Amino acid sequence: MKSKAELRKEYIKVRQGTMNKAEKSMLICKKISELDEYKSAKTVFLYKSLPQEVNVDGLIETALLSGKTVALPKTFDDFSLKFYKFTGEPLIKSGFGVYEPVGAPESEIETPDIVILPGICFDLEGNRIGFGKGCYDRFLSGKSVFVAAACFESQLLKNGLIDAESTDIGANVIVTERKIYRVGEAYGGQHF
Repeated sequence: MKSKAELRKEYIKVRQGTMNKAEKSMLICKKISELDEYKSAKTVFLYKSLPQEVNVDGLIETALLSGKTVALPKTFDDFSLKFYKFTGEPLIKSGFGVYEPVGAPESEIETPDIVILPGICFDLEGNRIGFGKGCYDRFLSGKSVFVAAACFESQLLKNGLIDAESTDIGANVIVTERKIYRVGEAYGGQHF
């Protein structure tokens, strides 16, 4: 089994080399919008994507147009995350290179109905490798929330597993341009 560091290095290259990202991102967003858990959600936690990630801008727009409350993350120096209501106002580029909301205290939202999660790679049990700081893991710890991973098919480890730690929080579903992988259905267990 490869270490997380080895997989992170390998799949950063795989993700960067993924072709037709814009087209695939649109398909992924369409599939996410068709999930029952997304349709019934009133509050959706999304992210502002980096160039190599699944671009969820279209999902942000349609969520806002449909009357859902959208929140985007802001990362702090201690790698904690807070989510702030987003209504289309300008975002600020953080020291991590990510566009984030300003983070006015009155716009913080703590409880989502669904979280759309980015990542570097995922396995078919819903485990995830991000940038290694544990931001999403700490935020999601102890919360009962539906988590959908947005990833390109090329980011999936189909014949292996990520060496997940007890503090790692994965996804209930993984949505790619080709398929929706429901973790509990595939492996007969519950994610949390």
